[in-house]
Amino acid sequence: MKRQKVLAALMVLALLVPILAGCAPKATPAPTPKPKPTAPPPPTKAPPALGTAENPIILSMVPSGDTAEILQSAEEITKLLSEKTGLVIEGNVATSYAAVIEAMGTGKAHMGTLATFAYLLAHEKYGVECALVSVRYGSPYYKGQIIANVDSGIKTVADIAGKTMCWVDAASTSGYIVPRVMLKEAGVDPDTGALKEQVEAGSHNNVVLAVYRGECDAGATYVDARGNVADEYPDVNDKVIVIAESAEIPNDGLQFIKEFPADMKTKIVQAFVDVMATEEGAAAMKLSYQWSEVIEKDDTFYDGFRATLNAAGVDIAELEKPQVIPVTELGTAEKPIVLSMVPSGDTAEILQSAEEITKLLSEKTGLVIEGNVATSYAAVIEAMGTKKAHMGTLATFAYLLAHEKYGVECALVSVRYGSPYYKGEIIAGVDTGITKLADIAGKTMCWVDAASTSGYIVPRVMLKAAGVDPDTDLAQQVEAGSHNNVVLSVYRGDCDAGAVYVDARGNVADEYPDVNDKVIVIAESAEIPNDGLQFIEDFPADLKTRIVEAFKEIMATEEGAAAMKLSYQWAEVIEKDDTFYDGFRATLSAAGVDIAELSGPPPAPAEDAISKLDPSGQEVLYWHVSTKIHEEVLLELIDEFNSTNEWGITVLPEYGGYYGDLMQKNLASIAAGTPPDFSIAYANQAAAYAEADAVEALDDYVNSAKYGLSVEDLADIYPAFLETDRNPGFGNKLLSFPPSRSMELMFYNIDWLNELGYDKPPETWDEFKDMCMAATDTEAGTSGYALSVSASTFAGWLWSRGGELLTPDGKTAIFNSAEGVEALTFLKELFDGGYAYQIAERYGDQTDFANEVALFAFGSTAGLPYYAQAVEDEETGEPKFKWSVAPMPHSTVDPVVDIYGPSICVFKTTPEKQLASWLFIRWFTEKDPNVRWAQEANYFPIRRSAAESAEMQAYMEKWPQYKTAFGFLEWGKGEPVVPAYQDMRGLIGDAITAVVTGMATPQEALDFAVEEANALLAE
Repeated sequence: MKRQKVLAALMVLALLVPILAGCAPKATPAPTPKPKPTAPPPPTKAPPALGTAENPIILSMVPSGDTAEILQSAEEITKLLSEKTGLVIEGNVATSYAAVIEAMGTGKAHMGTLATFAYLLAHEKYGVECALVSVRYGSPYYKGQIIANVDSGIKTVADIAGKTMCWVDAASTSGYIVPRVMLKEAGVDPDTGALKEQVEAGSHNNVVLAVYRGECDAGATYVDARGNVADEYPDVNDKVIVIAESAEIPNDGLQFIKEFPADMKTKIVQAFVDVMATEEGAAAMKLSYQWSEVIEKDDTFYDGFRATLNAAGVDIAELEKPQVIPVTELGTAEKPIVLSMVPSGDTAEILQSAEEITKLLSEKTGLVIEGNVATSYAAVIEAMGTKKAHMGTLATFAYLLAHEKYGVECALVSVRYGSPYYKGEIIAGVDTGITKLADIAGKTMCWVDAASTSGYIVPRVMLKAAGVDPDTDLAQQVEAGSHNNVVLSVYRGDCDAGAVYVDARGNVADEYPDVNDKVIVIAESAEIPNDGLQFIEDFPADLKTRIVEAFKEIMATEEGAAAMKLSYQWAEVIEKDDTFYDGFRATLSAAGVDIAELSGPPPAPAEDAISKLDPSGQEVLYWHVSTKIHEEVLLELIDEFNSTNEWGITVLPEYGGYYGDLMQKNLASIAAGTPPDFSIAYANQAAAYAEADAVEALDDYVNSAKYGLSVEDLADIYPAFLETDRNPGFGNKLLSFPPSRSMELMFYNIDWLNELGYDKPPETWDEFKDMCMAATDTEAGTSGYALSVSASTFAGWLWSRGGELLTPDGKTAIFNSAEGVEALTFLKELFDGGYAYQIAERYGDQTDFANEVALFAFGSTAGLPYYAQAVEDEETGEPKFKWSVAPMPHSTVDPVVDIYGPSICVFKTTPEKQLASWLFIRWFTEKDPNVRWAQEANYFPIRRSAAESAEMQAYMEKWPQYKTAFGFLEWGKGEPVVPAYQDMRGLIGDAITAVVTGMATPQEALDFAVEEANALLAE
């Protein structure tokens, strides 16, 4: 369960291997994933052919309308093209026109559906070539229009002065470029304050709706985008009027990257023409873009439009940089200020830090500020460049690049270990024979991220200075993702050497005490300026001042310092502007380093071992414990997976008995060599199977490039839930995976408490006792607390007093401590006074609570529906009284709640069956299945996206007690994951019973239980 725990000029740069500024994670990070090989494959192995499953052709489509419909279109058209050509073609919908351009420019997409201006920019910037032009309404041309709300008083383009204007995207021809020219020609210059406000709405449909609702006075779209929303808003043509139309603009179409193979292009173009001639293909493209057919055209088709732009004085390159920023409403719920943080360490911890620091900033400034963790440094840079993020925590090189490329400005610099500067180092495995930089030739090298100063940029220059060209002289290059990951990759031997900041090894020393013995430092850099907090170029000065002051004040508090220490080890911040980095720029310049030249993408990923497997056609046996409605839902979900998964995997479900019975069945099947392929199991049960070397650790599956979870997926999963399946006794491996979780809580009767004169549930144990006493009435047969003996309840009692079940290493039971004795002594006093009693039958606590015999009960949130059913009046269907849940009373500063629940483990069978089992688990824990399982089984979803979905929010409104309980997650803690804990639970239960029945004192009962528990732990 939860864990306890990189001659002359080049010589100058040899001093510079910086720790990625702003990247020092906390000292005891969560275990980091095994890195994914990323760069040149072995010389003898040819890269996968383009158009194969290993290297599919990517079609990236622009978000001009409804994203869901465009995604549906992308999936359908690529399916048809794949069938027609025999090539593997995959489609996606990007977040913006600019994103498609960059994807094609960096080779991450091979085809695109760019609109006119976006295509011109992509052609000029990256040599992207037009192949097909769409025909819409019988013409390969279209027009743009400027629209206005009928009540805005706008009748001409000149009337838009002083109004709020809605745009689509800075690369949209009809939704941004052309209409801005039209405004300037009418004397309304959108770049010089002639407008009250400019809003980037994201799509043509969004612009129409924003004008329709009055959120914008006017907007720009293509002709006539109003028709896209007319079904849902029949009066849209009455409320949204057309003010002006543009001249003809060439249509959008299909484009290819510059180096795309000519034979494949010919094949795909012909297939596209053929597919568009079919009803199915035409329907797919009509759904997204209203294309009715396509015609072959090359780049010369757009020359007339280029001449028009030139005559209007429009410089395509100048318009590349996004210009729209919401100003007057920035910092509101509708337009929150976004802080994007870099993934330098443990993503979950940085996300936690982002949430905490933005909460504090919001409270301090009165502005709405939201935080996120990007997938890479480059992603933060692009997010700030495109105004999708307004603040960032960029490291040195990343900041210099962002400043040069997008005008991002430094505001605060971090102080770490008393200094606003840091150093970096190149490390190596002690057994690799590497003692100096030149020794790294022919070895495997681990990098952080292509925008990382210490983890990529400078160490590559250092290697070159030592005569090792990383692009030609290394056996392999690996992108590990973070500094922690680089250290662990070298520690495990996955890489021979790596580049990190000084001394990233300390971040994992608690978990791997011998890290400094196994990982040695080969070279160290001189001082480099630290990371800090930066703002986009046009960020309002007044808001910047407010946020900077608030950030400094927050960093002076214990809460704020803890938040930033958790993610980056910031101790404080100091105000510095861009000149702070001039010295480092001079050093880079002296060494002949061109920042822009070093901003390219990192090496492309290579396949990991799991990704090479093919699970097609596998049948896998799953043993579960579900019965009744739970089994119904489980079987329906399994049927859905069986009928929809792309590999033709078939999951065969089989009921294996309740948890104890199933564990015995699993152990017997392991002994016989006939285990199921995967099974439901608590984490300590999975550990017992691992002792028999029967369980497959899931880390490599989670981190598989092809079959694993993305950074976004991992950030979406609640860390407290996932970490309960990591086992310190087995190298902190992920021995199982959680589909859901429950929580041990206190159930209480609100109406009864109010009658007794209390307006809230007890927060201390003394208050609990007082309320139990007040509720007890011998004549009426009422009592304060109905006890259902449970080790999970005891864990809550113990933790709420500051005690622990085991020592941090998990090897010794210590629950006979003063806190444990205090817990059972308290319980005995309740029993002796007649204020508590032990239930006589299973679930008797639910019955007695519902019949108002007991004021309190402790139990699992999974039982909420049963409590609700028991409390329901049979005649009216309404609850007989108001009731809710709360954390256990506590003497600790904060409450502690026990989070537990069964997970799924995969047994060692065949690689293909193990992968097939994992793929079901992955699917079962995706958002939509997770929502359904959580609702039907009344468990907590493991994903934030699931919890925040409309379905789960509606469910929480229906079940307010569930919603209340979900709010207690921040106080969650998990029970031990040692194999012996299964039997220890019985010992704890026996100790509780012995005390309440007077057979032993609390100390005697717990001493005996601990003695037996330690014997089990020693086995």
